[in-house]
Amino acid sequence: MIQLGYRVTVLTGKPNYPEGIFYKGFRPLVFTKSLEGGIRILRTPIIRRGRKNKYLLFLNYLSFVLSASFFGCLKLRGERFDLVYCYAPSPITQAFPAILLGRLFSAPVVLNVQDLWPQSLAASGNITNRWVLKFVGLLVAFIYQKCSLIIGSSRPFLPEIRKLAPDSVVDYLPNSADADIGVSSEILKNFQLEKSEIDKVFDTDFTCVFTGNLGKSQSLETLISAAQHLSSLPDIKIVVFGFGNQFNWLESQISALGLSNLSLMGRYPPETMPYVMSKSSCLLCCLADTEIFRMTVPNKIQDYLAAGKPIIACMAGEGAQIVLDSRAGVACRPGDGEALAGAILKLKESSASELKQFGINGKRYFKKNFDDELVMNELIKKFSQLVENK
Repeated sequence: MIQLGYRVTVLTGKPNYPEGIFYKGFRPLVFTKSLEGGIRILRTPIIRRGRKNKYLLFLNYLSFVLSASFFGCLKLRGERFDLVYCYAPSPITQAFPAILLGRLFSAPVVLNVQDLWPQSLAASGNITNRWVLKFVGLLVAFIYQKCSLIIGSSRPFLPEIRKLAPDSVVDYLPNSADADIGVSSEILKNFQLEKSEIDKVFDTDFTCVFTGNLGKSQSLETLISAAQHLSSLPDIKIVVFGFGNQFNWLESQISALGLSNLSLMGRYPPETMPYVMSKSSCLLCCLADTEIFRMTVPNKIQDYLAAGKPIIACMAGEGAQIVLDSRAGVACRPGDGEALAGAILKLKESSASELKQFGINGKRYFKKNFDDELVMNELIKKFSQLVENK
């Protein structure tokens, strides 16, 4: 947007995900300008999320709502903005400061819904009390009704959003991926060391790579089960790059079961992922089998398509359908380790030309449906229509 000439101010918190500690070098309430001369950032003080502490996590969410609302209005008072945009993964409560600022500026508010609440809360198992879930549903309905436009990142999200906000304007816009991730000088400095670490795990004939968050939603027990089914085949390996609250559990399971064919690499800089994916034989995406996850498209699907490698979708619903429609790989039953092992074997037994064609198909589908420029142009078109009609 900056490159297209728009003025952008970002209101955000101090980065502390996923470790639950504040990253060094960040000060709250500081305006900074990027080297490109366009992006202004306002960081508000928040309570860090901590590690595996649900009370700190709640306070982290609440502190951003209060801090962003107060300091956002304080620091931005007297300025003029044409539109307020809220990109909303969990928790959706971050929309409250956006709604407040929209009122302050008399500007339309656009909410980009990445997670459906209260469905995601119920699916994660964090909240099971039906009265609490009912209250959250009412809260979400209130948020939706205060927005000028609600964008769903997955088509099945749209009817669910309309149930809570039948009079609101709801539209679909998929997530994209940066197919051309830049590499900073710091990354370049360390990349040779990281590259040598990465290369060590790609020492088998067929390597399946899983990247991203390691949580309960990713059905990691399915990876464990698949690795057990494939343990007698030394030329197949599953490699996991990522971090999350299930990291330690996954590490303990690998050790307890003696799974030499499942390697846990931990977190690497995003800029190294194109290299990681280029070294893989295929890319894995797993999700638990719940109603909400059948409606969800994990962001890594777009990343995988852009990488031009065969994909295995161990999930049901929209995410799996994209992989099948794009002819970029295969899908199998979610939560079924034997089925995942079978899908890996199916790709392993495919010819080099077949695997290459999966990658070509994926890249072509990405360009047609999820290309960054295409998605951004569509988003700006929606913004312009709202500003013109306000």
